[in-house]
Amino acid sequence: MKPAVFLDRDGVLVKNINHDYIRDKTQIELLPFAKQAVDELFESGFKIVIVTNQACVGKGFISIDDALIIQNEIVNQLDPDGSKDLKSELCPHTNEERCSCRKPQPGMVVEAGKKYKLDLPKSYMVGDALSDIKASLASGVKPIFVLSGRGKTSDLDGINHPIQVFDHIGSAANYICGSLR
Repeated sequence: MKPAVFLDRDGVLVKNINHDYIRDKTQIELLPFAKQAVDELFESGFKIVIVTNQACVGKGFISIDDALIIQNEIVNQLDPDGSKDLKSELCPHTNEERCSCRKPQPGMVVEAGKKYKLDLPKSYMVGDALSDIKASLASGVKPIFVLSGRGKTSDLDGINHPIQVFDHIGSAANYICGSLR
């Protein structure tokens, strides 16, 4: 079993669109340090898995096929030659559907752990929302919070667990890779 780094998508790897969803691959804008961080994490021996809630599908704004096209384009931008074998998981449900895969539920992370034979206790999750942190904790993965998306440190108030906080994915990747030394 291999350790992984689970990465939220919007606000961690790609720029958020204010009060909307990415609805077309032309709207994708990788955040600074995203590709470099993925490279560094991979070279340090981690499996990389993107885990993203995309309620825009459940709300009927885009089709599941369009969501997967967007997701595949992000994977291709982060790993153009496919050598890193990035994986990605997507929850298309809305909050109202109460599925087990939508973060903050741990289902997406736990299922990816089984599917890709990952060592969850040795894994990390990097997110920019409280739902990412809660999914991380519920699945037994070490949580890391980044401020490059919509989240603020005050979002973590009331969480009784130490949470590492960084400005962006680059600093988070440096911390994760440094933990191996």
